[in-house]
Amino acid sequence: MAAWSDRFASTLRRWDREARVDGEGDGRSIAVILVATVCLLLLHFLVLSHSVQQDLAEALIRVAPGWLNLQIGRDTPLMEGVVWSLGCGFFYVAVPATVLRAFWGERLADYGFTFRGYVSHLHWYALLFLPVGLLVIAVSLQPSFQDKYPFYREVRGWADLLAWEVAYGAQFIFLEFFFRGFFIHGLKRRLGIYSVFLMITPYMMIHFGKPMLEATGAIVAGTILGFLSLRTGSVFGGATIHIAVAISMDLMALYRKGFFG
Repeated sequence: MAAWSDRFASTLRRWDREARVDGEGDGRSIAVILVATVCLLLLHFLVLSHSVQQDLAEALIRVAPGWLNLQIGRDTPLMEGVVWSLGCGFFYVAVPATVLRAFWGERLADYGFTFRGYVSHLHWYALLFLPVGLLVIAVSLQPSFQDKYPFYREVRGWADLLAWEVAYGAQFIFLEFFFRGFFIHGLKRRLGIYSVFLMITPYMMIHFGKPMLEATGAIVAGTILGFLSLRTGSVFGGATIHIAVAISMDLMALYRKGFFG
């Protein structure tokens, strides 16, 4: 444990020292902040707009192949959830990736979208998830928890649930790349470890509208996952925790409501 802590701290000190010494990446840092700001703006007013989600969901329903066998109707929010997930993929990944490739010829792997360093640190992410998982089990007994979750409220069967969880899980991968990948690794050349703290503010703000405790927890979790992304060079550890927590919350809520029989 002590040896890992020393290596972790040495990595952070190295990034901070290199950023202070050479000041590399001024133009890129400005671009990252501006692109991130515009993406969050459009994500809020387009992807999170219920009317836009509804219109695009109806369009997807019309072209959805029959073999999906999801029994999707126009009144179900499942496709709206799919639209939301795809919209997050566009603004969290596609737009930043296009900018990185077009202007600097860089790969997503250089910004954390890689499994390199993920497997060797997986046990640490498992330890981080353990107390959260136990907390989910405990709070699932509360009526307020059962009123809020699952996030997708119209689960009508296993196929329905699976389709939602895939879209839901993909959204967390997109989100982790944007905040713990594009944002942090795009700014670390100029700001070093302070890139993590700059990321925390917009990350916490996307939790506005949720309970205060959850928004507060986002500050702590976002900071920890940010430093781990710097240390490992991968965002998939954070995505794994996010997905595990989200799915466990959905499943516990459904279990308390008798979905599993």
